[in-house]
Order: sequence, then structure tokens, then C-alpha cells
Amino acid sequence: MHTRNVFCVISLFCVMINKRDIIEKSAKLFKIFGIKSNTMDDIAREIGISKKTLYQHVADKKELIQLVIDDEQQKNESQILSIKENSENEIEELIRINVLIIKFLQNINPAGINDLRKHFKQVYEKAKASYQELFSIAIKENLKMGKNNKIYRPDLNEELITQIHISRIDKIHDANDLWGVNASTPELIKEMTNYYIRGLITTQGEILLNKYIVEFNKYLNE
Repeated sequence: MHTRNVFCVISLFCVMINKRDIIEKSAKLFKIFGIKSNTMDDIAREIGISKKTLYQHVADKKELIQLVIDDEQQKNESQILSIKENSENEIEELIRINVLIIKFLQNINPAGINDLRKHFKQVYEKAKASYQELFSIAIKENLKMGKNNKIYRPDLNEELITQIHISRIDKIHDANDLWGVNASTPELIKEMTNYYIRGLITTQGEILLNKYIVEFNKYLNE
């Protein structure tokens, strides 16, 4: 093969491997094996590129980790927006947001969290604050709207309820915690959601909750 043709093939391959590919494949590796155990050599080899090519897309491992976290947050933001646009009322919306949060917790590799906390503390703290803010805003807006529409109790303290709900996210850091390890069966997720929402609702809200709890499995499969 002529040198020019070789150059063209290499150039084409470089165009095909973009930052999106790198982020998605790195995310899978981090999820399975954690962060510390995956070197930049490992990541480049898994993607099928040289480490030099990898460094043309990201400055270092810290930047790559941040890109993976940012990408995951954007996906969660899009999901929350879709939930808000496609839910019939605040009860259905809150069920779906709750399921999204539980799935988010289940999807995190505890080893990856520990790696972040120990070796990339700034990235960890920033990610933790960003996710807390994202879910807090979604829940608080839901509670306010539900109160206005008489689905939730008029005396409900949305600020306090939001803080209680978000505290569940923090518990993922404890490897022995129910939310971090065992919150996997549909029945358990259903009971957790049912228990949480029943403390918020009016009689009108109870009618809606009973309707959606019967159909709960469809939300788990979204």
C-alpha cells in the first residue's frame, strides 16, 4: 500500500474515533472495573487507538473522568425533562423521578465512588453537588406544583421533604446500605416508592397513587 493511502486510512480511522466514542467506552470500563484500575493505556487499548491519539482528545485522566460524569448528568437532565413533559400529573412524575434516582444509584459502581473520593476528590465533590442540585430542583418543583394542585398536603414542607429524599443519594457511599446494594428487586423498589409518596398525598392524590402503583412495573422498564 502506498504511503499516501496508508495516511488516508489512518486519517479516516481517527475521524471515526471521536470524543463521544471515548466517553461512552470509558464510562463502561469505569462502571465495570472502577476508576483507579483503568489506566489510560487500558482505555486506549479497549477503544482500539494509541495512547497518543487518546491524549489528542483529552488532556489527562481527570478530564476524561469529568467528561464521563458530565455526560451522565446531561442524560439524567434529559430524562427528567422528558418525565416532566410526559407525565399526566405530579404523582406520576414523582414516581418516575423516584425510579430514575433509584436506577441511578444502582448503576454506580461503589468501587468507582471510592476511587473518586480518594484519588479525584475535587471531581467527586463537584459531581456530588451537581447531582444533588439536579435531583433537588426536580423534586422541589414537583412538590410545589402538587401542593398547588391539591394532590399533596397543603402543610407539606417541600424544602425539608426534598432534603430527606436527597439524603438517600448520599447513602450510596455506604457499601452495606440498602439503597446501594440491595435495592434491586421490583417489589422492593415499588414498596419504597409507595411508602415515601403516601406520606405526601391528599385524598385526591391517594386515588392517583393507587392507579399508578398498579402499573409500577412499566416505570421500571422505561
